[in-house]
Amino acid sequence: MTEAARTLTVDPRLRVLYLLGVAIGVFFLPAAWQVGVVCLAQIGLWFAVKLPPRRLAKQLVKLWVFAAIIALSFALTTQDPATDVWVDMSIFGLFVVPVNTQGAALGFAMVLRIVAVVLASHICRAGDPRAIAAGLQTLHVPRSLSMSIDAVLALFEGRG
Repeated sequence: MTEAARTLTVDPRLRVLYLLGVAIGVFFLPAAWQVGVVCLAQIGLWFAVKLPPRRLAKQLVKLWVFAAIIALSFALTTQDPATDVWVDMSIFGLFVVPVNTQGAALGFAMVLRIVAVVLASHICRAGDPRAIAAGLQTLHVPRSLSMSIDAVLALFEGRG
């Protein structure tokens, strides 16, 4: 049996709908542990569609600066005065920074949401790098928009 015959072919429209489902659904999950479960499921699917582990590690490393900025922005700003919990943290004994621990938890959940969507986009493109663009076009999205989205996803993969 050839490699092409062993590859599961999935309608590009289903790939787009899956990506939209993850991208929208993950933002409706209220608890960080629920978002973590979605992230773990995406990692499991990553291996199920036979994407290389090294590529997963590379993608996560590429996201760490962005993730740190998101987490810090949540931790250093007020979210809800009724639930904010502020703790003073000493930075190398030089100065003290107030940190919102509830905000940090929300920031961590947001980072997990972003990771889940990025991983889902890679999973949807597995085996067919143009699957998202093709799926969007079959859903009657204008070609210019579908190609733009495909170009952005290619940049995220490092193929741009």
